[in-house]
Amino acid sequence: MRSIGTSQFGWPVGSLPPSDTINSMVFSGASAITQAIPANAGFVLVSASQNVDIMVIFGGIPGGAVANTVATTFANAANSASGNASELNPLLRQLSGATTISVAANAACTVTLAYYN
Repeated sequence: MRSIGTSQFGWPVGSLPPSDTINSMVFSGASAITQAIPANAGFVLVSASQNVDIMVIFGGIPGGAVANTVATTFANAANSASGNASELNPLLRQLSGATTISVAANAACTVTLAYYN
């Protein structure tokens, strides 16, 4: 798995090289899919095809409020002030020890997950 360059503070910088670990999720309609995050992955770049909104949540984060939760589907979406809602259309995220990623799409689409360490 390729590494992302970091600043003196440890944050990712610069442009990303092509990933050598890319997973995909294919949605035939509004639904949710959960996948295990590859070992040694430190970051994920999430992309969705077409004009589709996706909701993403990471599970198994040590000390996190959410453990292995499936992303909220759009049909069941509700207001949440508890801190454990799914994130709408994220891009690059540090995984912070997460073990699963759940994605809910509101229509047919393909989602790619490009992993970096």
